Amino acid sequence: MESKDKLEKLLVTNRISFFVEWQEKKFWQRFFDETAEKNVFTIRINEADCVLARDLVEGIECVMLGAEAV
Repeated sequence: MESKDKLEKLLVTNRISFFVEWQEKKFWQRFFDETAEKNVFTIRINEADCVLARDLVEGIECVMLGAEAV
């Protein structure tokens, strides 16, 4: 969660519009998944801010950049 907080602070500081989308785990995955302690989420960025956001997070280890929406 520390990584998420840092990323959110970076986006807010730079006035980038975003929202967090949490990935729901299935009931059985909560018990048997080896990555149970990992929280997976997606941060959705406003299209107008995508270029700036991409530049800001480039090189941050815990961030995986997805494809741009069409």
